Amino acid sequence: MPVFLTFAHNGTFNDKCACKLVEKYPLHLWVHLRRESRRIKRLIVYIFTKLGNYRFTDSSYKGKDVKGMKFIQVVAAIIVCDNKVLCVQRGDAKYDYISQKWEFPGGKVEENESLKEALSREILEELDVELIDCKFFLTVDHHYPDFRIKMHSFICEMPSVSLKLREHLDSRWLNRNELSLLEWAAADLPIVAKLQT
Repeated sequence: MPVFLTFAHNGTFNDKCACKLVEKYPLHLWVHLRRESRRIKRLIVYIFTKLGNYRFTDSSYKGKDVKGMKFIQVVAAIIVCDNKVLCVQRGDAKYDYISQKWEFPGGKVEENESLKEALSREILEELDVELIDCKFFLTVDHHYPDFRIKMHSFICEMPSVSLKLREHLDSRWLNRNELSLLEWAAADLPIVAKLQT
């Protein structure tokens, strides 16, 4: 799980401090930089990129990390009806690695919108249905080559399988043990895996 840290510069931060942190958090170290000067930010980024493959988030870079990678926060609905799970197929996309892949329906969280508000709005826009009894399931933090996505998924129920595809190419209702038969977008794979355990 990512570790979020805030550094306050007091003249003592150096590569020795960085090494201790890397030893403590060897896999994923996300540095949340709030009010530090640009010089200190550059120092931190330089040290950690020299020591390993780390990425850095910065609250002053809205929608991007320090390296300029686009960041998107989204919600996804794992819709269940009669013990079957709804899977939808994306249309053509800008990037080949997500184009026409299968996914759980949902979309971007807008500013000042709660996760459940975003979920209800997106599903109504995409499928023309209202969800009931949505419960948090899993958050996935995934890096695609061109952007980073943080996806919050919820298991939801629908009273019937009737829906309208307004943005997707196709849809299927599958048993959980059938989900791996589809070619999923990479960010959705951890959700598929957890559903099948």
